[in-house]
Amino acid sequence: MAANLSQDNALAEDTAERWIERNFDLRAVLALTGDQAGDGHPGQVWNAARELGWLSVLVPEAHGGLGLSYADTVGLLQVLGRGLLPGPCMSNVLAAEAIKVAGTEEQKSKLLPELASGDVIATVAGSNLEPLAVQSRTDRLSGDCGTVPFARISQYLIAPVSSQRGPSLRLVDLRAPGVKMVPMGSVDGTWRLDTVHLNNVVSESLGSPGAWEQFIARGALLTAADLIGVASRAIEITVDYVKTRKQFGKSIGANQGVKHPIVDAYVATTMARKGLLYAAQKLDENAPDAFLYCSVAKAKANDAAREATSSMIQFHGAMGFTWEHTAHLFFKRAKRQEYEFGDTPYHRERVALHWLEQST
Repeated sequence: MAANLSQDNALAEDTAERWIERNFDLRAVLALTGDQAGDGHPGQVWNAARELGWLSVLVPEAHGGLGLSYADTVGLLQVLGRGLLPGPCMSNVLAAEAIKVAGTEEQKSKLLPELASGDVIATVAGSNLEPLAVQSRTDRLSGDCGTVPFARISQYLIAPVSSQRGPSLRLVDLRAPGVKMVPMGSVDGTWRLDTVHLNNVVSESLGSPGAWEQFIARGALLTAADLIGVASRAIEITVDYVKTRKQFGKSIGANQGVKHPIVDAYVATTMARKGLLYAAQKLDENAPDAFLYCSVAKAKANDAAREATSSMIQFHGAMGFTWEHTAHLFFKRAKRQEYEFGDTPYHRERVALHWLEQST
């Protein structure tokens, strides 16, 4: 993918990869996931995200961000996925995207600079694509928001709320009176969850119902980028292992039953990466059918990550099933993100329904 990037963006990706390797490698991630009592928010990772611009990549320059294109940004997000980067970086980027897509100029001017700098943390609810089961009375919300990533350390929540015209995005201050949070366990230890209940909490509208559809496409694209990073690193680690692990005097990677599934996972990941870049370019062009290509990218990324991380565990043998090995970290991250912003059947159905409508 670096061949498609400017020299500056390729350098940014290389800088991010080297920082992760030196300062928060997989062993550090494993240690963090074992500490379920913590908030999952390592300070050194957040400081790096602030200093190296990971939080501001998609925020327009007018609001203190780098203003990168989606095509440039998905490469960096793959690097962060490869490192299984923990913490609220992705949820913060997604929240900024929602405000950029749907917010008023006043909301953008107030919130985007704070999110880009990392001075304020925001999060999103409804990544399972279901509007929240809350009651809306003018600008006040009451009800359960379900599980929300990193709610306990976030100040703002972006929430999809049902209305007569369809889901609309709302902005909630999580420090406001009437907000109750309870920590929840998570399959993926790099991602911490809290249940959030609202009791007559003031909220702000973030635009028309159409903004929700735009946010789904962008959330699917950015999540797909992380998934492809997870898949590519899982394949690399597995290949290195099967080349050195020997049985009966030869490496297990020489067996067809091992190398063929790994090759299949590699091909799936490569094709998913191509689909990701094409979808990102479509978004950059504001193409009316960009959401279709984001659906294709997410479906392919889901499948590639599932295949790569499952093979990783299987071909590491008994060691791959142990807590001490990092294989389960890849599998759990892939499994969690597979269902965020739509699983494979959801996105395939979106594409199929679109073409059926076009043909009638």
